[in-house]
Amino acid sequence: MHGSPGRSQLVKDYRRLESSDNAKSSRSDDRTGRGAKVTGEGLIGLTRAWQYAGARTVVSSQWKVSDDSAAALMTAFHRHVLAGIEKDEALRRAMAEVAGSGKGSWSEPYHWAAFVMVGDTGPMR
Repeated sequence: MHGSPGRSQLVKDYRRLESSDNAKSSRSDDRTGRGAKVTGEGLIGLTRAWQYAGARTVVSSQWKVSDDSAAALMTAFHRHVLAGIEKDEALRRAMAEVAGSGKGSWSEPYHWAAFVMVGDTGPMR
């Protein structure tokens, strides 16, 4: 996303999110939602680590996604959250935007269906 139009606004919005009383983090790195199987614990990955660190909501990907479509999805997601939409609905809308964007193969689930949300799905407080 380096050099993308609107990047400075996204950084400002992120800082606003970061300073809110509804601490959350979002990462769209490769497969942040997957983890190692640990006996007696199940799958342990970055999602669980973020929760232990205090994140109330974690959006993670289940497989490697194109950087461009992931950036578009996360930008749309944050735009909706900042507009006061509940986080689960914001993610659904962002997925629909990417799928309906008309950009090449972005309508294919590979580009948008990898993302899952864990934790507080309500609006920012």
